[in-house]
Amino acid sequence: MELAIRYEMIIRHAHDVNRLGIPAAHADTFRGLERNYIRYKENNDSAENDELLFQYAFDCGEVSTNLNNALWKFEKRFENKLSDQDKTEMDEIETQLINADMDSIDNAIEKIETLFKRHGLVA
Repeated sequence: MELAIRYEMIIRHAHDVNRLGIPAAHADTFRGLERNYIRYKENNDSAENDELLFQYAFDCGEVSTNLNNALWKFEKRFENKLSDQDKTEMDEIETQLINADMDSIDNAIEKIETLFKRHGLVA
């Protein structure tokens, strides 16, 4: 499944909403990050570099904040059912999302999916 769709499913399931339930629950938010990451990485024009870096960093911040908020909602919803391992994994994910880049966001999505599957939130 496309990573952008997986991101959307995490947000939707954590907040228990449909696609239009909250603005963050939209795959296009993640696709925007992917596009700006590619534009930044493939850029050869130093005059555009600062603007592209700013947009990429802004999108990283938006997506990582949305993922952190999803973890927070998940934690509140399942607080009495979380094991010590779950809590440790959540702390690791939250730490990973501080100053996140594309690779750490991709990795965080994988870890969040595993955590959510363990509690029956995603198939």
